[in-house]
Amino acid sequence: MQSILQRYLPDRLAEVILTQAELANHVPLAEMSNDRLEVLGDQVKNLTLPITGTLPLEKATVTGGGVSIHDISPSTMASKRCPGLYFCGEVMDVHAHTGGYNITVAFATGHLAGQSAARYALAQQANG
Repeated sequence: MQSILQRYLPDRLAEVILTQAELANHVPLAEMSNDRLEVLGDQVKNLTLPITGTLPLEKATVTGGGVSIHDISPSTMASKRCPGLYFCGEVMDVHAHTGGYNITVAFATGHLAGQSAARYALAQQANG
C-alpha cells in the first residue's frame, strides 16, 4: 500500500496516512478487504494535520514546490489526474517573489478553484 500511496503523495505523508488508518505498509493491495480500503479512503479524504507552532520568517516562507502546474487545468484549477480535486495558492509549484505576489496568486487561484469546485459539485448532484 505504501508504494501505491507514494505515487501520489510524499513518502512521509503516505506513512502518516497508513499509520492513522492502522494499515501495515507492506500489505499488497490485492490482499486488502473492501472495509480496509474504505478506511484508507476515508483517511486520505479526511486527514487532519494539527498545527503545532510557527517558525521564523526565514524558514516559513515558501518559495517553490508542490503540485506541478502541468497537472492542473489553468481554466478551472482542476487536477488533470483526479476528477473533483482542485488546487490553489502555494500548494502549486509556482515560483514567485514574496511581498504580495504569492498572496495574489493564492487569492486568484483560490477564487477560480472555489467556483470550479462548486460547479463540479452541482453537476455531480444533478447527475447523481
